[in-house]
This record gives sequence, structure tokens and C-alpha cells, in this order.
Amino acid sequence: MMADDWRGLGAHPNAPAGGTGPGHSRLFPFTAIGRGTGFLHGQIDPHSPLGLRQAGPAAAAPAAGQPTITFGTNANRAVVSSSTLDVLKDILRAAGESKATITSTARTPQDQARAMYANCEADLARQKQLYNPATGGKVIAAYEEAKKAKKSKAEIIAAMEAKIREIGPSKVSKHCADPAVVGVIDVAPSSITHKQAFIKAVAADSRVSKFLKPPNDPAYHLEIRRARAATKTEKPKAAEPPSDIPRMEEVKDTSIDAPIDTTVAAKALAEASRNATPFVDACPG
Repeated sequence: MMADDWRGLGAHPNAPAGGTGPGHSRLFPFTAIGRGTGFLHGQIDPHSPLGLRQAGPAAAAPAAGQPTITFGTNANRAVVSSSTLDVLKDILRAAGESKATITSTARTPQDQARAMYANCEADLARQKQLYNPATGGKVIAAYEEAKKAKKSKAEIIAAMEAKIREIGPSKVSKHCADPAVVGVIDVAPSSITHKQAFIKAVAADSRVSKFLKPPNDPAYHLEIRRARAATKTEKPKAAEPPSDIPRMEEVKDTSIDAPIDTTVAAKALAEASRNATPFVDACPG
């Protein structure tokens, strides 16, 4: 029986369950499924005379060789730039990885306190090794103090958040830094198959300014610096006059420096007095 022979009976094996709807017909053969089945990943099979389409749009497939990146529940997708994602995709391709999950991105002070609380609960000693005693270490001390006082989880996180704000969020963690300056992402180790190849690819990429990995950090922590456009502008230079216009040169009047002949001046004054017309006051007395 040929693949396009419709003499058999029954429902198409790729059709939706339920017995009705697209793909259910009395003229689908069970024994000759191949070309011309009417289904091709949710789209119309070009080889089918049926022209059937499954309900719902088909998901867009990633481009060939393009790794797939997903985001965890607590990861803010909106603050991750396309340039940061491009760096991660390059690293994934170099490591032979097809996918990765980002579990954390930029954090508010509250988010940072929540994350540090969870990590302290899991492994307090490791967190003390991870953070700078002058910054993150003080946040951990706030955790310990509140824990010792038998505060609730919400109260402990609030105390940690207050300490983070006091120190300066970006000093505690780059997760709290300006995402326009540095892109910070945590990648779930469970989403990476070739872990050693991934670590090697990250270490070889000069765009990654800092990299933390297990056991020092629960996740693969990458800090990727973003290029910023120069903001300094030069003052405009004064326009030069056209070359065909002669420049005005400063000319010094040396006549005022010449010595005055007083004898000649006196004679000229006397001659002018003799030839002058007598002045008559025309106004009545």
C-alpha cells in the first residue's frame, strides 16, 4: 500500500485525542503512515491532499545553531540586555550547549536579602567565604543576629535588607549594580550538560569580568561589562575666515609720538587770530 493510499479506516495517529476534530476521518490508513499525513509539526503538510491543520499556532523554532535561553521564576528578563544574552549564547556555542536557564539577574535590595537568606539557610559557612567581610559579611552578621534573637523569616530578611541599604547595595553584590553598566546573570548548573567545557568557555571570554562557580557559588555567576558610549564632547572651534579674504593687520599710528615744534604752532595761532571775523553777540541785552 502506498503512503498516499486512503483506503484504510480509522483515525490519524497524530490527530488530537477525543475522536473528533481535525485529523479524525474514516479514510486514514493505519498501515501506511508516511508522507501525506496532513500533519507537519502543527502546520500543513505540503505533501498532503487533505490540507489539514492542527488547532493553535506552532511555536517558532530557534534558528539553527542558536542556543535556547530560558528564565527562572525569580529572574527579571526585562533588565537583561541583548548584548549580555549574545555573550552567553557565544559561550554556550563554544561549550557545545544547546540551552541554559538564567535563575537570577539584577536584584533590588529586598531581592538580594531574600537570596542571601536562602543561601545562608542552605550553607552559612560557604556564604561567609563568598562575601567580603566589610560588605556582604555584615549582612550575614545581621542574619545571624536576627536568627539568634529567634526572629521570623520575614523579620530576618527585613534586617538583612536594612543592612544592605546601609552599606550600599552595589557594594554587597553586583546583582544590585546598574544593569546599564554591568550585566549580571546566574546560570543554573543543572541546565548545563558539558560543565567543564562551559567553565572553560567562560574563562576564555574576555567580556566576562567576573566568574563564580560551584562550590563557591551555588550557580554559575557571570558579570559582563557593557560598553558605554563616550559622553564627553569637545567645544566647537571658531570658524576660520576664507583664505581669500585678507586679514586686518594692526597698524600703529606713530604720528602722535612725533615731537611738536612749539615755535611753528605759535606762529600759526597768531596768523589765524589776525584773519578771524570779529564775534558779534546777536542776543538783546
